[in-house]
Amino acid sequence: MVEAVADVVFTLNNLPAFKLPAWTVNATRAIVQQGQHRAENLWDDCGNRAGSALMLIVLLPLVYGVRTLPPLRIFGVPPPVWMLSVTGGAPTSGSGPDNARANVVEALLGDLRLLQDEGYDEAGEVADALQDLWWKLKIGVEANGWQSGQPWTFARKLLSVQFNSLPSTG
Repeated sequence: MVEAVADVVFTLNNLPAFKLPAWTVNATRAIVQQGQHRAENLWDDCGNRAGSALMLIVLLPLVYGVRTLPPLRIFGVPPPVWMLSVTGGAPTSGSGPDNARANVVEALLGDLRLLQDEGYDEAGEVADALQDLWWKLKIGVEANGWQSGQPWTFARKLLSVQFNSLPSTG
């Protein structure tokens, strides 16, 4: 799983700025929430828990036990504080920090798909990898019974799930 996360982070960190959605340089919750709806039909929703865990892992790899992975830098270093916020409550649909982080994944996927439609093939490739990773994290959450837990408590455990043993998005 760590290798798949590293591939996505490396690719996103090394995309030229013009191949990234413009909102990434000033990612507010409101901008991200608008962005998640731009291309809803171009990505599969894999849930708040998996999306939140994914974002926590890529933004804070050292915290989640990945010493060899640099943090995702496309949102700035450090990233906006709201992306790092955690709570003791369970993720809810439509509100809270876990939902906000999942919205980032949704907005990023949608905009990468739109960039792909404009002819940026590399944006499509990283969107495929990001979608597949989010899907596998969702399967990992479900397979381990973490549907009722807080993503920050099981994100590190998700990294030990055997990536190759999980079904692909196709």
